[in-house]
This record gives sequence, C-alpha cells and structure tokens, in this order.
Amino acid sequence: MAQFEKLIVWQKAQDFAIAIDLETRCMRADAASQLRRSAASIPDNIAEGSERGTSAQFAHFLAIANGSCAEAQSQLRRAHACGYMPRDAFLDLIDASQQIGWMLIALRHRHVIGT
Repeated sequence: MAQFEKLIVWQKAQDFAIAIDLETRCMRADAASQLRRSAASIPDNIAEGSERGTSAQFAHFLAIANGSCAEAQSQLRRAHACGYMPRDAFLDLIDASQQIGWMLIALRHRHVIGT
C-alpha cells in the first residue's frame, strides 16, 4: 500500500471522485467531463504531493487539491442549477466536497507549520 492510501482525506477524495463518475453518467458530455476532471484531480494531487518527499512540496499539492475541490463545488452547483443532478445527490456531493476541503486545509496547515 502506498503512503497516500493511508490518508483518510485521500480515501474520501477517491470515493468522491468515484461518486462523481457514477452521478455524471447521464449528464451532458462536456459538463460531465469537466466535473470528472476536477473531482479526479483532488485525490491525484494528494497522491502526487505525498510522494514528493518534503512537507513544503506536499503542502503545495494539497493547495492544488483544495483548489480542485472548490472547482468541483462550483461545477456541482452549476450542474444542479441546470437540472443535471437531483437535489439529494447534489447535497450529498456538496457535503462530501466540503468535508474534503476542510480536511485538506487542516492537513496543509499541519505541513506548512511543520516546515
């Protein structure tokens, strides 16, 4: 098991990206593609940063992951407003993304302070 796989935030981000993949199957292709890319970018940046070797580099990639999380939230709001996503799914995904964002901020703060 890679080190990043032990991180709860990576696990939650991976679950979020998978949930986005499943929820966007019936969306318009361009909207679904952009949302999938931003969601997938979250766990991917956590993984990449965790393997870079320094706390400063990890913190940098956590910041990128957090930006992708905010991007996904924006796209989720637009998808819901356009009627591409039912309210229950939207609320569940927004809640999950907010939790991930808070975890990323806390983890990044720990690595920035520790450097």
